[in-house]
Amino acid sequence: MNSGTSIAKDAADILIMDDSFSSIVNAVKWGRNVYASITKFLQFQLTANVVRRFDDAPRRVEHAL
Repeated sequence: MNSGTSIAKDAADILIMDDSFSSIVNAVKWGRNVYASITKFLQFQLTANVVRRFDDAPRRVEHAL
C-alpha cells in the first residue's frame, strides 16, 4: 500500500524537492506570477474583443500596419 507522502506526490502539480523556506517562497512567487500573467492576458483579450465587436469601421490591410 502507498504511504500518504507518495500519494501526495502523485497528486501534486508542483513538487518542492527540499524543505528550505526560500524554496517555498520562490514557488509561491512563481505561482502568483503565473496567475497574474494569465489574468492580464485574459483582460487584454476580453477588452480587444469587446472593442472589435462594437467598432463598425471597415478593416483594410493598411490599418494593421
